[in-house]
Amino acid sequence: MKIALLTYHSSRNYGANLQAYSTYSRLSRDGYEPILIDWDYFKAQPCSAQGNVHRRFVEERMALTNPCKTSREIAAELERLGIENVLIGSDALVNVKPFLKWFGLSRKTLLAFRPPDATARFPNPFWGDFSDYMQRPPTLQMMSVSSQNADYRKYFSCTKRAMGNRLLKFKYVSARDTWTRDMLSNISSGAIDVPITPDPVFAFGDNALDLPPDAHVLEKYGLEPGKYVLLGFRGGVSPDSSWIREFSRIIRGSGLVPAMFPMPAKLGGADYIFKNPPEPLEWYILIKNARAYVGNNMHPLVICIHNGVAFYSFDQYGMRSIFGAVDEAASKTYDLLSKAGLLDSRARALAHCMQIPSPEVVWQKVCGFDYGGSAKAALQKRREYFAMIGQIESNFRG
Repeated sequence: MKIALLTYHSSRNYGANLQAYSTYSRLSRDGYEPILIDWDYFKAQPCSAQGNVHRRFVEERMALTNPCKTSREIAAELERLGIENVLIGSDALVNVKPFLKWFGLSRKTLLAFRPPDATARFPNPFWGDFSDYMQRPPTLQMMSVSSQNADYRKYFSCTKRAMGNRLLKFKYVSARDTWTRDMLSNISSGAIDVPITPDPVFAFGDNALDLPPDAHVLEKYGLEPGKYVLLGFRGGVSPDSSWIREFSRIIRGSGLVPAMFPMPAKLGGADYIFKNPPEPLEWYILIKNARAYVGNNMHPLVICIHNGVAFYSFDQYGMRSIFGAVDEAASKTYDLLSKAGLLDSRARALAHCMQIPSPEVVWQKVCGFDYGGSAKAALQKRREYFAMIGQIESNFRG
């Protein structure tokens, strides 16, 4: 049975690559024939070493449809390939930006009109609108999706009704976090039951096909298991270069190597072991074998939890008001760590409410990491994941 997958599969983001590959691999292991819908959802971007790594990973390891630019083209591809089942997810796929937020301040015109890209406008393929153009609509399911802080309380009533009607066309819908569950329940007026289910990366060790040996990856980068600490900062209001230099000094004083992951912001202070961006599977293995990870993004935390690796998160997510207040309930990192009982390994790092602890405090938190709580959370997430994917596969067969 062919199953089409629609998600962020080839964006310049390791977590996006891994969640797509985890689902693709699971379906392959279970005897299905998964095919990624190659929707060109991003505007043209300049080629880069980082971008080439991500795109090559997708093209070499997963089957793709022909490139599609519109919902009509997606529909035509599904019909050409005879695909009757579509799984949408995971990741921030229902992040629709309220129309009022399409406007922003401008120095030249005071008010500027800045429409978001197609992924943040409704309708779009992540809501299954391609099925409108098919003679025989496919079975649609939505798995562990996130709205990434979307302020759904500012949607127009007509938009909410249209979204709710879209959701009713799905045979199964689940959310990755509480904020998204509440959003989907709200716009459907409670007509659909939306369980909270894990990100597919929680089962990456069970699912992934053709993982390279850990020893080969570590040898390539001159690292030893458990002897290095990975840092991954995006800049902005994260710890600055002086903080990183001091933290790196503490790491070296503990007999470990501080290694800075390739990120958009080139912050100094740690060792740049990665002259070129690692492949996505290497990225996973590097985190899996680290002594600890300290940084911003969410997916490294998922990898740490299910592999028993210590971490400390500088959480840059959450919805910020014009007055600087932050609704932490909208942060996917806060949601993940609060449910896992690991909030002690997190600092809030949004502007106007920064809580940047000292390097010494962060190292103390790393050394005192709650491995028992992390293992308990990992086991629970694994159980929830396999219950979810079992339900999804049953729905396709039925």
